[in-house]
Amino acid sequence: MSETCPNHIPSVFVPRPCRVMAICDLTPQEKLFRLQLEDGCELNHQPGQFVQVSIPGLTEAPISVASSPSRSGSFELGVRKAGRLTGALHKLQPGAKLGIRGPFGRPFQVDALRSKDLVLLAGGCGLAPLRSLIQYCQDHSEQFGRIDILYGARSP
Repeated sequence: MSETCPNHIPSVFVPRPCRVMAICDLTPQEKLFRLQLEDGCELNHQPGQFVQVSIPGLTEAPISVASSPSRSGSFELGVRKAGRLTGALHKLQPGAKLGIRGPFGRPFQVDALRSKDLVLLAGGCGLAPLRSLIQYCQDHSEQFGRIDILYGARSP
């Protein structure tokens, strides 16, 4: 079981080892990775934040966290194959090890959204950063009004 690790504050300059727990093919170019930090701690992200993902021997890349922080034990990343690192990620199998730095970035202001109806707009891979907010709102549905999602895609 994961814990928040209040006495352990990792450096954002040193990648934390994590393991690929599961991979789901979404499209030929996009996969959803479920990851777990090897230290047993939570990522402690907020909806809308991202992490820097690294594979030993390669560079690192920023990738949005695509799961709610209220779903403990692991976190998810939606990855579109677009470059060297993301191409290497797409070749991985469950059990592989990665490095994670972060979370980084300004999160969605969830407190300002409480008790309100939400309209979320996204196109293409822009849905991945919203997925953490959507799941968070689902997990705390009593705190939010109606949620409408408008999504545009190049192909069905």
